[in-house]
Amino acid sequence: MRVSWLRAKVARANVRPEVSKRIRAEQLDNMDIVRFSVPGTLLYRDVVLRVVASACRLGRSGARGAQESSQRRVADFDDKVVSAVGEAFNNVAIHAYADARGEANLELAFELDGLTVGLLDTGKGFNLSAELGQNLETLRESRMGLEIMLACMDEVTYVRGGRGTPNVLTMTKRYFSKVGASNCGNRTALVRA
Repeated sequence: MRVSWLRAKVARANVRPEVSKRIRAEQLDNMDIVRFSVPGTLLYRDVVLRVVASACRLGRSGARGAQESSQRRVADFDDKVVSAVGEAFNNVAIHAYADARGEANLELAFELDGLTVGLLDTGKGFNLSAELGQNLETLRESRMGLEIMLACMDEVTYVRGGRGTPNVLTMTKRYFSKVGASNCGNRTALVRA
């Protein structure tokens, strides 16, 4: 497994409050990103989920002072992000690499107001338009992952790759929601490519 940290300043955010405030101010212009690659098999699912859970805690700790009065903290932020990433990784391991081996590349981007997770693979892509709009009552269990991702995250985009271009799934979850707003996913953010 390869892990690379770009600007590891965020890792020190919990140590000193004055550093945390300075980092939040700097993040307006800079986004901290953690990138790592694992083999696209279910054997590495737990590794991926542990890293994502740690990233959720790290991101939330840096967002404490950014809350406005018209916002409320998303209570189950970590659970929703980990569930969505788990389903996405399952899809890569089970469907994209069903006939071949390959790597799953993850990018965790820390923003002032949320966490964006990118999952890239070079396996077999899928037709998002064909998958959406199916009746949940008749949807096979193996296709429920997409619905779980949409329900858990605020924004979900998918771009099917081609020769030399990876499939890219991007999911964003905000740390805070507007008071009175639903925590449900936003289907309008889908890209059908």
